[in-house]
Amino acid sequence: MFGVLVVGLICVSSGFVSCWPTEAPKVSLALYFESLCPDCQLFIRKQLYPTYLKVGEIFNLTLVPYGNAEERRSGDKWVFECQHGPKECQGNLIETCAIALLKNISVSFPFIHCFEENTEKSEDPQPAEIAEKCAKSLGIDYSPIETCVSGPQGNSLEHQMAVKTNALKPQHQYVPWVTLNGKHTEKLQREAENNLLKLVCKYYTGPKPSACEQQQIGRCYKNEKHIHIYNNKKKASRPSPYNHFFIDQPYPVKISPVKISLRLQTSIINNKYMCIYYLHGVHHLPLLTVAAPAAAPRVEIALYYESYCGGCRDFIRDQLYPTFQKVSQIMDITLVAMPKRLKMEVNGASIASTVLKNAWET
Repeated sequence: MFGVLVVGLICVSSGFVSCWPTEAPKVSLALYFESLCPDCQLFIRKQLYPTYLKVGEIFNLTLVPYGNAEERRSGDKWVFECQHGPKECQGNLIETCAIALLKNISVSFPFIHCFEENTEKSEDPQPAEIAEKCAKSLGIDYSPIETCVSGPQGNSLEHQMAVKTNALKPQHQYVPWVTLNGKHTEKLQREAENNLLKLVCKYYTGPKPSACEQQQIGRCYKNEKHIHIYNNKKKASRPSPYNHFFIDQPYPVKISPVKISLRLQTSIINNKYMCIYYLHGVHHLPLLTVAAPAAAPRVEIALYYESYCGGCRDFIRDQLYPTFQKVSQIMDITLVAMPKRLKMEVNGASIASTVLKNAWET
């Protein structure tokens, strides 16, 4: 009787172990980039770093700072020529050495994010100064990184980044270049640029972290019943990819003023032409402009917003203010702070509803 009981316990134990669920594999995400590329900086700031902070536990991140650079052998070292000049080569080296020496992505990525964010803000970035300040702010000893950058170690490490980049299949055509689980397609690239959090969550097969259910705020709708609280416990949100915009009629090449509102992309409308931000394509131009007649009237833009609306803050920070800084001479802006949804008027025309995706391809 005792023997039977022992055998039974062994069977139960064996069955228990065999049916224990295995841990879901992490998503493998790699970013191929270059340190002074504006679109790489934007992607790191708006997509990659926020996603890492929210769901970093479900994906393995690989950073490859080389991008569109070229290398050639000269004696016993490699010579690099970078798309945005010698400062970019220096920035690539700094980031490469940080990745190698700090070893842990949870330490090196905040440093790289700090470096990219501050070079993006600077009109004349000084990579070494920015890197040293970032290291100090994060409690990182910068001396080993500095030694690596100026010596043979950094030269060899950057060559390894070149080898990784040149081994891509398909070969990269632009940066930022994203691979997911070792693969790259234009569809994956667009999804990563539009909503990386959503993409990573979609590919993770394990239990979803709570952040996967919380998408980025785009608009604060008037008819939402949620109480809008600043501490993020409750928010009226409606996710929408970056490259959507909304108009009330089919998009023509040349247009009269139309009712228009944009999610996180802005369009500048005059009587004949439209400009659209953040195009997808080989060069990923941040702004496509079509010349207007010299005598064209200034564009009148009115923004209706509320101060605690997440989508309003994103729109002002990432679109309206940068646009004002670049082309303020052709636009008049009216700001109206009020407890209503985010809306935008161009030449007196207001909100619309039809969603058009990738309208520039039409």
